[in-house]
Order: sequence, then structure tokens, then C-alpha cells
Amino acid sequence: METNIKVIKKDDYTVMKTATVVDRILKILRGFAIAGMAVAVIFMILTAFLGEKIIADASEISFSGMEIKLAGERSVYLNTPWAIGSVFASLAAVLISCGAAFFVINALRSILSSMKEGEVFAEGVSKKVRNLGTAVLVGGGLAEIAFRISDIIEMKAYNWDVILNSSVISKTGYGTRISLWFVIAALVIYFLSFIFRCGERLQKESDETL
Repeated sequence: METNIKVIKKDDYTVMKTATVVDRILKILRGFAIAGMAVAVIFMILTAFLGEKIIADASEISFSGMEIKLAGERSVYLNTPWAIGSVFASLAAVLISCGAAFFVINALRSILSSMKEGEVFAEGVSKKVRNLGTAVLVGGGLAEIAFRISDIIEMKAYNWDVILNSSVISKTGYGTRISLWFVIAALVIYFLSFIFRCGERLQKESDETL
């Protein structure tokens, strides 16, 4: 009777232990992402029924470290439908961000599944890393766009010609900038995918030699 006993090297054991700990942390973070999506959906439902009450504090505007408190009739400087739309857009941005985080975490856990067995360059890992890059690129892009749209809607909710009524101001306008952090992150991850693919080939050649 033959018994196959797998000998685990010290380095492999370290990889397995580390991957297991990281996987547990990611599992907790995934729970937070799911909770964030649930909270966003609940608040979107509440906004649909209690929109007027939710924007009751819309008389305060924050610009970085500066806060402006508005006085007088709210209808003069605030467009209520746009303000409610701003709340919806912000919650949608949070929902998309949490959803993107959920898919990114799942992609990371998929990569760690083989590492928990002590196999860093297991077949298919490079594809999983590439999928992670795609998740970051698409999810990060959607989240960034959603937050920028939310900013624009929030700006449109206020009548800036009334709020910034001054002889030194000739015109008011608004705009936004989209950060491309997700593109850079995705490119780095795609490069790591290439490295893992090379590692897979070397691992395969080593196994065939043995």
C-alpha cells in the first residue's frame, strides 16, 4: 500500500499561513462591503419617501475646510428636486463603490485560494490577477464617475447667483475632475499578472523536470 505524503517546505508554510490570515481579513471586509450596499439601498428608499426632511439641513454648505451657513427662505437658494437627486446620486455612488469593493475582494480571495495550499504560481493564478485588474479598472472607474456626477448634481441644487451675490462676481459656474487612480492601479495589477504568468511557466517546467 503506497501513501503519498506531501512535504511542506518552511517557505510554503509561511505563504499558507499568511494567505489564510489575509483571506480571513478580506472575508470581514467583504461583510462590510455587503453592509455598505444594504445601508445605501435602505437610505435610497428612505430618501424616496422622506426627501424633504432629509434635506432639511441643506442650508449648510461645506467647501473643504470652509463652511457656509445660509439664511432666509430655502426655496430662494435651493432647488429641492435637485437636492433630493443629489442625495440619491451620493447614495448610488456609495452603492457602486461598495459593489466594486465586493468584486475586488472576491477576486483577491480567489487568488489566495491556491496560496493557502502553498502554491504561489499555481496554474490559472495569472488569469485571476488579470481579473482583479479588470475589477479595479471597471469598478474604480464607475465609482469615480458616480461621485463626480454626484458633485455636479449637488452644485446644481443651489442657486449660486443668489448665494454669491456680489458686485465683484461676474459669473458663476461649476465643473469637476475625474481622478485616474483606478487606471494606474489596474496597469500595475496587469503587470503583476504578467509576472505571475512567467512564474506559472517556470513552475510548470520545474514540475515536469522533477
